[in-house]
Amino acid sequence: MYTSIHCRSTVYTSHQPVTIFIVGENYGQRNTRGHLDRETIANCAVALVDSEGIDAITIRRLAKELAVTAMALYRHFQNKDEILNAIVEYLLAQVELPPPSQVSWDEELAIILERFVEVLRVHPNAADLVVSRILLSIPGLILSDRVLGLIRTGGFAREHVAQIATYALSSLVALVSTKPGRITTSDLAEQDAFLRSKKAALASLSPQTYPNIIAMADFLTSCTDDNLYYDLGVKLVIAGAKGVSKGNFTS
Repeated sequence: MYTSIHCRSTVYTSHQPVTIFIVGENYGQRNTRGHLDRETIANCAVALVDSEGIDAITIRRLAKELAVTAMALYRHFQNKDEILNAIVEYLLAQVELPPPSQVSWDEELAIILERFVEVLRVHPNAADLVVSRILLSIPGLILSDRVLGLIRTGGFAREHVAQIATYALSSLVALVSTKPGRITTSDLAEQDAFLRSKKAALASLSPQTYPNIIAMADFLTSCTDDNLYYDLGVKLVIAGAKGVSKGNFTS
């Protein structure tokens, strides 16, 4: 089943229908009559970020995309910051948490982090919003509590549990937002020009001074295997957590 959210110049299509749950007034409100509501606005905002980046989000621009007045949006969101919160909530609501199981804490954590990355990689332009807003919505609180609980099972002190969870989630956000070759524009010509320019800049470096950068230039400017790239990133995070769980650090 497909759901399509139509803005005036942007269409976002997802394979799974997603309900936006907004904390606060009108919590859980759904658009059942075809009129403007918080869910519709949030979905349009996600579509706009996907196509043009975070900077494209303004009240006026969203109003134009939805063919309504700016005042119509202010009835649902007081400012741009609240809309950005709703974007993050949309993303985190899509992370499908597995039921608790009998596998080890690090194996279950790996499954959750893989699903977290799976969602972010579909919306890389919005990934950087997550770190500072993850505790501002119900889906974010549920995800964070689950991650904290699993790390706590690893035998860490509470302070270290919080730090490791922060490192893990922040690292995976960065994994998505800094993927080699990623740019925010959806214009193919602009993408090509940007990558050509970046490769040319690296190629102009002295191979005597920067031999390793020259040797890795192709891989620093583009990702040849997305699945391998993200799989390696999650495994590095899990390996690091397991390593320090064995006491390989000083408190």
